[in-house]
Amino acid sequence: MKRVLYSIMFILALVTSINAEVIQNIDVEKDVHKQTLFIQKVYIEEIDDFFIYAECSQVLHDPYQAKCYDYGKKTPKFNMYYLNKEIVWSKNIKKRPSFKNDPRIPKEYQNNIGCYKYTGTDKGHLLADANFDFNWDILKTAYLMSNIAPEYAYVNRYVVSKMERVERNLAKEEPIIVISGIVGDRGHLQGREECPIIPQKIYKRIYKKDSKTGKWKLYLIMEADNDPENKEYKTIDPNRNNVDINIK
Repeated sequence: MKRVLYSIMFILALVTSINAEVIQNIDVEKDVHKQTLFIQKVYIEEIDDFFIYAECSQVLHDPYQAKCYDYGKKTPKFNMYYLNKEIVWSKNIKKRPSFKNDPRIPKEYQNNIGCYKYTGTDKGHLLADANFDFNWDILKTAYLMSNIAPEYAYVNRYVVSKMERVERNLAKEEPIIVISGIVGDRGHLQGREECPIIPQKIYKRIYKKDSKTGKWKLYLIMEADNDPENKEYKTIDPNRNNVDINIK
């Protein structure tokens, strides 16, 4: 029953998240209809384990995305989002918003902005801000702390940024769905329990539609160690049997 409840909650949250405001250069009504249909299909047929077993403390939905937030870690476990060429390439706003706590999360479980000072970690976006810089209001959702996890500076700026460019280039060719998340625990920032945990790995699972079957299938997995010495990410063959990431 609990798993079914999580499943229903996430479907409702994700479908609701697609109902964005009128967005420049995008036919929203048509786009929303398409997304509603295929996200339900993807969820049911390919990637249900992520949401049935994730045990999200809270599901947060914003335009074109839905986040699984963990009260214990004080970070998102993952963010699932939709990208296409109109979203990624229609416009590039240069200005960037400030980071903000997400008011939907109870105060005691907030991903505290002040915890990141003097730690050697950046506020790492699970959903990259460059993905959503076509619209100011939607760009601000990427700067909510519910989309942020501690990432060591080099990893965030030079390793994860490469992974983000890969997904944007893929979205230029055809629509994709991305599950971007973190796993593992290196301890709390500043060694304080009121601060978020530092993850061990950052990953992205990218789904594309199979042109023959019309079904959405896992296309690519990228993974990076969240280690100050790490200089590169790795790709994993999605056809291997042992690639599923334990999101708990």
